[in-house]
Amino acid sequence: MKFSSALTSLPIMFDPIFVFLLLVLAVACGRRILGLLRAPVSNLTRLEYGSLSGALGLGALQMAPFALGCAGLLNRGAILAVLGLLAVVLASDIRAVLRVGASALRRPAWPRGWMLAGCLIVAAALGVLLLRCLCPPTDIDGLYYHLAAPKRWLQSGSLGYVPTLLQTNMPMGAEMLYTIALALWTDTAAKLIHFAFGALSLLAIFALGRRVRCDALGFAAAGLWLF
Repeated sequence: MKFSSALTSLPIMFDPIFVFLLLVLAVACGRRILGLLRAPVSNLTRLEYGSLSGALGLGALQMAPFALGCAGLLNRGAILAVLGLLAVVLASDIRAVLRVGASALRRPAWPRGWMLAGCLIVAAALGVLLLRCLCPPTDIDGLYYHLAAPKRWLQSGSLGYVPTLLQTNMPMGAEMLYTIALALWTDTAAKLIHFAFGALSLLAIFALGRRVRCDALGFAAAGLWLF
């Protein structure tokens, strides 16, 4: 099967939109999972709840291309159909996620003092990393197996054995998400998903530190992890 990943002329404009929509779907999926499990989330802050929902949802979305690959149906149309079906099923959760996000943007909690200065430094670092993510992949691991393996599977339409890529014998959960981006959007969008992993990790570390003691501890822990 012939397959080639699309390219966008302005990835800085269009790729973040695709990844944002995918993250909204992931958070909505995680929210539904927490509801089905009847998890005790009433004492969680909005940031903790969002981070946990995002982690669970991204883990669940990995199973979509994995199942399609096992069934020999790994292609652009099938992936789009599954995500579309999920969007319909999770419509109420998606509305709730967007409503909470809009509320947070209307009433942002701005940091004070040294934390504000630290946020500017973190934002600068993340900005540089974001620009690198929106450039064509040049790193060895990305070219050799992180993106090469999903492309090979999309070409074959199934999750077959790839003898020349030994890393595919390891867990490839993140690569399943890259498969979604490669099938529906671009290779730079796949890199942007990787960037989103880091951003979500920063938020989760901050939320954990804040729960343990205070905002300052969470911010310091997240900053140290980043740098």
